[in-house]
Amino acid sequence: MSSVVTKQSEKLDASKQAADVDDIDECEATDIDEEKSDKYEMMESRADVPEQDREEMEEIINVFDGLENQYKLMEKIGEGTFSSVYKAEDLKYYDYINDWDIDSKGLTNQPTLEGSSNEGAISPIKRKPKFVAIKKIYATSSPMRILNELEILYLLRGIDTIAPLITALRNEDQVLLILPYYQHTDFRQFYSNFSYKEMSAYFRCLFSALTACEAMQVMHRDIKPSNFLFNVERKHGVLVDFGLAEHCSLPVPKNCPCASSDTANLARESYKDYEPALGYVKNDTRPSKRANRAGTRGFRAPEVLLKCPVQTTKIDIWSAGVILLSFLTKRFPMFNSKDDVDALMEIACIFGKNEMRQVAALHGCAFETNVTTLTEKRVNFRKLILWASCGSASIYKEKLMHKPSIEESVCLDFLERCLELDCNKRITACEAMAHDFLYLDDPTFPFSFQRNDANLDKPRFNSPSMENDSTETTQHFSRILKDGEDNDSSMQEISDLKRKRPSDSIDGNL
Repeated sequence: MSSVVTKQSEKLDASKQAADVDDIDECEATDIDEEKSDKYEMMESRADVPEQDREEMEEIINVFDGLENQYKLMEKIGEGTFSSVYKAEDLKYYDYINDWDIDSKGLTNQPTLEGSSNEGAISPIKRKPKFVAIKKIYATSSPMRILNELEILYLLRGIDTIAPLITALRNEDQVLLILPYYQHTDFRQFYSNFSYKEMSAYFRCLFSALTACEAMQVMHRDIKPSNFLFNVERKHGVLVDFGLAEHCSLPVPKNCPCASSDTANLARESYKDYEPALGYVKNDTRPSKRANRAGTRGFRAPEVLLKCPVQTTKIDIWSAGVILLSFLTKRFPMFNSKDDVDALMEIACIFGKNEMRQVAALHGCAFETNVTTLTEKRVNFRKLILWASCGSASIYKEKLMHKPSIEESVCLDFLERCLELDCNKRITACEAMAHDFLYLDDPTFPFSFQRNDANLDKPRFNSPSMENDSTETTQHFSRILKDGEDNDSSMQEISDLKRKRPSDSIDGNL
């Protein structure tokens, strides 16, 4: 009897060993199949990617050993002067605590399998893929610029409206920054149909980020819609791309009149005694002006265009104001200049030659032009916005007759505070966060704004002079906002004037 049991147990042991071998073979085959499947899925996912982008991603994988085990590059999602950005899947996401993820903060390691008797069993269920943005900084970038970006991102960590740095990789002169990937809506899809309350939510997130930068004395220097990723459904936005960011100059240089209140007041008064003289000063003894001109065309503040060395976080406030102007006029880009001189002329079309002379004098420059289509006085923002968004002179006149709503009045007040030519008078990010405009969508916010109806520009066409004034304003807007530059006489005069200039410098007279 015992021999039979022994034989049966030997048979069971043999069958068990055979089963174990089959299990091992099956597991090995499964691993190989999964590896082949992953490669096939990766090749299939890149099938629609342009060939040049595929080559760039393969080059990144070849340069950084082991990167393909951490991240699966999907596609190229952005490209700039100093870097390229790629979307990638984070393959090791669930192995770490990801405090940077605003969607699932505090998510820990993989949970155990439900109903499993093994306490240490790992759940094999397929999880939702998580994505990151991999920023490849070109080798031509200055090492100090790269170090500066890393230091600023570290300084601004922990703010939910600023994209944090997850990690950074380096191989010789190649540098990769790993950042969160944010689902967002393209600016061109929503800027023309946003309500005042939706604009309020947009700019509350933006100015929340700018307030954090201001507290750390950091200038972003490239505020524009593509660098503020806004999710329309969630009403949340994140500020990205600190490649051009800098710390404010400390100590503040004193070689510009705007640096101190005494010299600024003197400069504002000096422009009144200035005698216009087109051209350049012969044997000019003034020292040449050098200043940082970083930023995107159309979003640079006046002090940047005038080469002011005393630049502060106020330059980002101006850029945010330009974005708001695009929302209101339903025109993007609002300014589309080719160089700094064109940019100043575009600003002069709205603010007039009188205020442009004042701001030029504030920074030790002189503004003068022989373009006859520019007016001396500034254009009222409400008139500009109504004309740009109405589409016809008749509708423009009809809407101008009506009193603006409270929401419109609050929005225009905020716009004027952001687009203040004098950087010393421009609103700060901290002051902006207390403005009523940023809380139009919050019914619990205690509003303090009071509209002064006496100051409203409400025309009454009871006299021929007023009607003629309206017609003149309409013609002026037509010249500013005409789509075809070839038919625009003012742009032609600017081009003619530029050909007469010996250089593109704007250190002297304009």
